[in-house]
Amino acid sequence: MEQKNKNKWLFSMLSLLLITFYNRWLFWKTNIKKKSETHTFRYYHWKWGKIHYTVQGTGKPILLIHGIGAGNSSFEWHRNIKELKKHYCVYTIDLLGFGYSDKPKMTYTAFLYTQLIRDFIQDIIQEPTDVMASSLSCSFVTMACQQYPYLFKKLIFFVPAGVHQLAKYPTKIKRILRRGIEAPFFGTIIYNCISSHLNCKSFLCKHAYYFPRNVTKKVIQKYYDAAHFGGPSGRYAIASFIGDFMNVDISNAFQELENPILVIWGEEAKILPLENLQHFQELRPHLQSAIIPRTRLLPHAEASSVVNEICLSFLKQEK
Repeated sequence: MEQKNKNKWLFSMLSLLLITFYNRWLFWKTNIKKKSETHTFRYYHWKWGKIHYTVQGTGKPILLIHGIGAGNSSFEWHRNIKELKKHYCVYTIDLLGFGYSDKPKMTYTAFLYTQLIRDFIQDIIQEPTDVMASSLSCSFVTMACQQYPYLFKKLIFFVPAGVHQLAKYPTKIKRILRRGIEAPFFGTIIYNCISSHLNCKSFLCKHAYYFPRNVTKKVIQKYYDAAHFGGPSGRYAIASFIGDFMNVDISNAFQELENPILVIWGEEAKILPLENLQHFQELRPHLQSAIIPRTRLLPHAEASSVVNEICLSFLKQEK
């Protein structure tokens, strides 16, 4: 009996060692790839970490801010930059905790990203700018614009997180869930499951894109790589996201904005359904909007030619 218990203990220890090795190998492999590409990168040395960004084109500035989720990064805009840079100086940014940016151990909140957006425009762009943002990042832009209106011009929001959804703050269960994902060993396992190739493909096919054929191997790999750059510390931002620590009630701020705003929605979006658009229209009765058929969370990636035309037309309108 004693020998049997000893064998179980040895087996458990060996299993833990193998899992630890596998976790480290996953992140090591991705970061080796990163080192071969970083010579083309730009970094903004912000107070909480290095922020990766790109600049393409000439003219008036426009800032593109990706959505929030495992594997999200500025790659989200790869189908829009080519056309936009013909008319604008296009900036893309990887938010802290995502993509090629640093991923420090901390609580990620809407206030944190509001500060980042403000500081990036002030320090890097250095003039008022148009902004395009996706899903939850629309709330960060809304708060930043309300507090620092002199930094912003026109705003384009893609399938923004719902007004009522953002009014929910962390419950006890959500706080426990966050701590679980942040845990050193089991949290890394959970994060690797969330950001695996299989889960990336599943989420992109079911929620981000309408046509599965658009979820190519390249797209899946880009999301997978973005989730694994910098090692397992990417789990901290996702833990805050899942724990609702990034939520902020934007209802008053959205009403108060004086900037022209265009909201673009994917007609087939599931997580953030089209019905949510009505909540934004109730706050701003004259809100400009466009509904893109046969798209979901990423109409700008899946119907880029149509969306680019709509965006450029809106940006060129006189106030």
